[in-house]
Amino acid sequence: MNSFFDSHCHFDFDDFDQDRSGVWRQAQALGLQGLLIPGVTPSQWPQAQLLSQQLQGGLYAVGLHPWWLSAWLSLRECDKNDWVDKDWATHFMQCMAPFAKDKNCKAIGETGIDACMPPSKHISLDKQQAMVSAHLRCANHFKLPVILHCRKAHNQLLACLDEVKPVAGGVLHGFTGSTQLAQSYWRRGLRIGVGGSITYARASKTRNAIQALPDEALVLETDAPDMPLFGQQGQRNSPEYLPQIAQALATLRGQALESVAQYTLANSRTLFKF
Repeated sequence: MNSFFDSHCHFDFDDFDQDRSGVWRQAQALGLQGLLIPGVTPSQWPQAQLLSQQLQGGLYAVGLHPWWLSAWLSLRECDKNDWVDKDWATHFMQCMAPFAKDKNCKAIGETGIDACMPPSKHISLDKQQAMVSAHLRCANHFKLPVILHCRKAHNQLLACLDEVKPVAGGVLHGFTGSTQLAQSYWRRGLRIGVGGSITYARASKTRNAIQALPDEALVLETDAPDMPLFGQQGQRNSPEYLPQIAQALATLRGQALESVAQYTLANSRTLFKF
């Protein structure tokens, strides 16, 4: 049986509370060797840590997703419009330290820049850039890779990467975009997270980009419960579907499924050191 690793799965979200154990058993039966649970906000990190301990092959990361930034600033009684980042990296490093030293914590993130947030979550792009830069400094301090999220703000995110280069590499997760854009991230030391988007025929730009990259640039992800595969729109995504993404990638690149499974697992092992 082929072996797979889900490099980005929000398996701690309450979407899985009713059947998490059953989903995990089914995913393992289909070849899933493990998964990484991204961090989205500090209050969630202990839950991700605990779940990683309960799952065979479970790993996690610590980070602050841009969608949770506004709420987190409110808890700190910071005005999101007047907030400045001079103590951000220091504060975050202190918060992350107990987790970053844990054997199951293998990355910093997810963090990123999102220009498409709903109004209730809106944070200016310059504040999001400051957040990303702080995460990159933390990742370099702890010598861990970084997990990045980006929607319609690639110029700003690439500028952050040019300012603070990730010494342990990372992943641009949920990639959609052109070949040139994918190669821009790969040149900066980031692998590309391949998920359900490649199963949509209309995503020709993304499919062409993934097709053009070297094997070493790619890791598999579901982003479950989000980012459903074609034909499953509106349904909960699941780590059970990672082999289907691998098969779509194999078909797209004209490779054997066994080959795709081997090199994407090897890339994840190299990146996250497990």
